[in-house]
Amino acid sequence: GKIKYYFRAHNNDALRTLPERAEYEFFELTNVTNIKDFVTNSKKLIKIADLLGRDVEKIKFNTYLLYIYSDGSVEKKIIVK
Repeated sequence: GKIKYYFRAHNNDALRTLPERAEYEFFELTNVTNIKDFVTNSKKLIKIADLLGRDVEKIKFNTYLLYIYSDGSVEKKIIVK
């Protein structure tokens, strides 16, 4: 089986999707036969973004960042200095 997915982040002023053309392009997991396969796929960090979805090159202190993983999971983290 296949699972197609994309990320969508928004606030009152902006909307951002990843991939940018999320209506037409998706991330895809293949060979998923049940939810257990989906949950146990190895996850690798693929992107760190701010809350608007912009790439973050350097770690920012006291700012929420989104850690986006290859299995589709996202963690919201803040590193306090």
